[in-house]
Amino acid sequence: MYLGVLHQHGVLIVHHVFRPDDTRQVLEVGSMHPLHSTALGKVLLAHDPVARGELTDNPPESFTVHTLTDLADIDAEGALTRERGWSAAVEETWEGVASIGALIQDRRRNPVGAVCISGAVERVCEAGVPRPELVVAVREAARAISRDLGASRF
Repeated sequence: MYLGVLHQHGVLIVHHVFRPDDTRQVLEVGSMHPLHSTALGKVLLAHDPVARGELTDNPPESFTVHTLTDLADIDAEGALTRERGWSAAVEETWEGVASIGALIQDRRRNPVGAVCISGAVERVCEAGVPRPELVVAVREAARAISRDLGASRF
């Protein structure tokens, strides 16, 4: 599980909890992830106007055939993220990798970061769609962190 915050033109990973299996993993704390092609970034783009402004100044880069780079498409994805309360990125930054993210808010309901899980597409998705039980787990983690920051129940 990753915890990220908006930083410069991307998402800075500030906390990383390793998966409880024996797969190869690399500590990501301190690394930067793209805004437009990761679940963390998509959540921030959907809820934080400052994040969205970053894309206007720095055109989105294509990493795979699945990466959205058109700003209208990215905005449509942001609207979907706001509507359903979570984001997904399936092979948009790295081939074979999928992630699910949710927003972290402070006591004033301001976006302060995001939490996500990431893993092999076949573990995170069923038929190319994020597994519902994983979506629930990510949203619950984001709510718990938000409550710890003083956000009211939601």
